[in-house]
Amino acid sequence: MSAAPTLNWNSREQAPDYGSFFAYFPLAVARCLPDGRLVPLNAAMELVLADNWDAVSHLTLAEVVASPNPACIRQKIGELREGLRESLQIELLASRTKRKLICTLWRVPLAAGVWDVLAMVQDGALAPAKETHRQAARLETIGRMVGGVAHDFNNWVTGVLLQCDLLRVTLEASHPARRYADEIREACLGATGFVRQLLALTKPVSAEPRLLSLNDTVQAMRTMLERLIGEKITLTFDLDHKLIPIRIDPTQLQQILLNLVLNARDAMAGGGEIRVTTSECQLQIINGVGKPEFPCALLSVEDNGAGMDDEVRSHVFEPFFTTKASSGTGLGLATVHEIVTSNGGLIHVDSAPGRGTRFTVLLPVAAPARPNDFYPQQGELPSSTKEES
Repeated sequence: MSAAPTLNWNSREQAPDYGSFFAYFPLAVARCLPDGRLVPLNAAMELVLADNWDAVSHLTLAEVVASPNPACIRQKIGELREGLRESLQIELLASRTKRKLICTLWRVPLAAGVWDVLAMVQDGALAPAKETHRQAARLETIGRMVGGVAHDFNNWVTGVLLQCDLLRVTLEASHPARRYADEIREACLGATGFVRQLLALTKPVSAEPRLLSLNDTVQAMRTMLERLIGEKITLTFDLDHKLIPIRIDPTQLQQILLNLVLNARDAMAGGGEIRVTTSECQLQIINGVGKPEFPCALLSVEDNGAGMDDEVRSHVFEPFFTTKASSGTGLGLATVHEIVTSNGGLIHVDSAPGRGTRFTVLLPVAAPARPNDFYPQQGELPSSTKEES
């Protein structure tokens, strides 16, 4: 992108008279001249241009397009004017706010054989309706497919698990074949877990929230997590035992921790460290009448792996988005996001290339309804000590 792109707002050469048609239009609309310059047709467009670019005379779309090939954009605009296409959508990069904007161009008839090109600019953070509908349709299709095969698939896996357990009973723990039976069983459990992840994303599932100790859940999964991450990675815990219980489905809480730790493991092929932290915190909401605070339990999973750039970080919670090629499903972090938000929580990712990644989950706390309404240690609250391992 060239330095200090500009736009001549007063350029009205050969401009058709749109009158006040767009004057009070709530969206930013402009004319697109043959050379790619934008001529605002309402105050909304003037505001968008002034807010997002440092200088605004003689600005052309090819100068601010996010694509590395501006010549291709000029060609597509030419095709639009020649009637070879009816519309065009391109991504712009603002020099002042550094935001990504979506510019939609379309042809409009003025008279017999005479056409003009109009442009509408929207914040790129708002997904276009067409893409949103496409993703929803894809999820619906996958949901129907998974719902149709999940029952039969689980029946097959249940049969394998039953035979595997019968085999394990006949084998001593020291028997050489016992290890293979254990691996078969673990693979079957992983397969059923994958189907549950698909179902959780594609259609509502019945959760059974109850009061849980976040720390007890972390500790109960500790041995399994250490086995899954391998010998090259060190897993450490920093647990604040002053936490108030949270209300969530036990399986969902386990899914959050498991997926975050496995995601951290995959970011460190050569080894490293994963740190799991819990603490109490106060979520502060700033509004017009004050700053109310809400007590929350914080869970963070941090690694010192490769990290992510801005582009990857902006897509990490999208279903089926993965950077692991054939080894990834793109469901783990999408599942975590769905679970956290459905339980009234928040999740944030902090990452940069070469600086590792930290996922932070905030879940609202809840007081026990009954003394024995607690899991997994009924009737017993965590101690007030802090553990470092």
